Amino acid sequence: MMKKSLILLLLVPTLIFAQRGQQSTNELHNRTFWQTLPDVATVKQKIKEGNDPVTPNPAAFDAICFAIMAKAPVETVEYLLSLPGNDINKPTHDGRSYLMWAGNTGNLELMKLLISKGADTKIVGSHGFNWFTFTVNSGHENTDIYDLMVANGIDLKETNRAGANAILLLAPHNKDGKIIEYFQQKGLDIHATDKQGNNILFYAAKGGNINLIKKYISQGFDYKKINAQGENMVLFASHGGRGYSNPLEVYHYFDGLGLNLTLTNKEGQNALHNIASNTKDVAIVDFFINKGIDIHQEDNDGNTAFLNAAKGNNNLVLQKLAPLTKNINQQNKEGFSAITYATQRINLEAFEMLKEKGANPNIVDTNGNNLYYHLFNAYSRRNGEDFETYVNALTSTGVSFKNASKKESPLHIAISKGDEKLIQKALELGADINQKNGDGLTPLHLAAMKATNAKLLQLLISKGADKKTLTDFDESAYDLAKENELLSPIDITFLKQS
Repeated sequence: MMKKSLILLLLVPTLIFAQRGQQSTNELHNRTFWQTLPDVATVKQKIKEGNDPVTPNPAAFDAICFAIMAKAPVETVEYLLSLPGNDINKPTHDGRSYLMWAGNTGNLELMKLLISKGADTKIVGSHGFNWFTFTVNSGHENTDIYDLMVANGIDLKETNRAGANAILLLAPHNKDGKIIEYFQQKGLDIHATDKQGNNILFYAAKGGNINLIKKYISQGFDYKKINAQGENMVLFASHGGRGYSNPLEVYHYFDGLGLNLTLTNKEGQNALHNIASNTKDVAIVDFFINKGIDIHQEDNDGNTAFLNAAKGNNNLVLQKLAPLTKNINQQNKEGFSAITYATQRINLEAFEMLKEKGANPNIVDTNGNNLYYHLFNAYSRRNGEDFETYVNALTSTGVSFKNASKKESPLHIAISKGDEKLIQKALELGADINQKNGDGLTPLHLAAMKATNAKLLQLLISKGADKKTLTDFDESAYDLAKENELLSPIDITFLKQS
């Protein structure tokens, strides 16, 4: 197990520091630039100025991805494809191909171009989507797209990983049912369900598509159906979608149908568990409370609607539910409370509000980790300014930095993230320079495996790191550094025990 851990630890810094090197400003990774729909000449000029048209950003989006998502001119995309390193089937974010992104935007002209250049129509991304399912999942109703797919060997009866066919995936979006009739004519079963037994009404409900629900109820579809998870349309709709939550109108409609608004699924969740994390309309919360939903109900993981509001970074609902909760310090099975979740999201507004209402900032989770542990884990370069403010809040509140964790100190976390500012902050806060983590590694041991140069190692030693301390496998920092290929060109004899 330790050997496996060491291998993983050695691989991670290579990725981290390689990506850090790519994070300098690249205009070709700027969405605002692509929204101008630049022509080939403009893109060539940007490349001449030093912007990289090939290397992806840390999230694996490259220039072509941004161009396609912004619906840049096809000629511009074609030019980018001509550059070395931009293979037609190059994997990008979530393992998706350029053809999949073109399908996502419904760009028929570009899809034709990509296919003519040898785009693989069968690639499956890490979330189980392929060209076809990724396209229908976006709600595109242009039948010419699907005719093109058929002409290129696509089986329109394919489903996504959840077992949903094209009819189900289009149901949240389509208003008149015409595209659904198209797929029926292609042989798809309108009565099909996904692996959890969700039918067309459930998928229409997820998108708040009342018109389509009415259409198929009139055709005899069972609107009182319960799926394999013990959910009715109300509960299924409460999940919402990516960046979307259903409005109050939808729940009023369900109420008019006589559906059970307070149903609990097999995970112990009611509709408010989901709504608490995704709605921006507290009137919906009031609606369900007035209908008798249990706001204190714990799901199988011990989470309540109140905890989910904190977890979902939803300050509006959090403020609504805080005065109604029985225990402001309630913890789930992991030992996370609302103030823990606020810290994980670096949400200072929520932290201050919860503290004012009696939340305990010294609370620890089931693994003995306090808020400093969660704060350091939540740090990224993007939230660095908020992180500093949050550190000040924890310090002034008296949260113990020394007792942040029994297994992984903030300094270990900072070194794992490979962020110099975070490391300096941990040292500034008084990190124990020789504390071992759960794997028996001191910060110096960890740095020896992750460093790309001598700077961090020398810093730790200057702060009192003990070169003589051994791991549980009797390895010194020098031994570990010798195994780090990134340090092979560097003189590391200063790590030897004197």
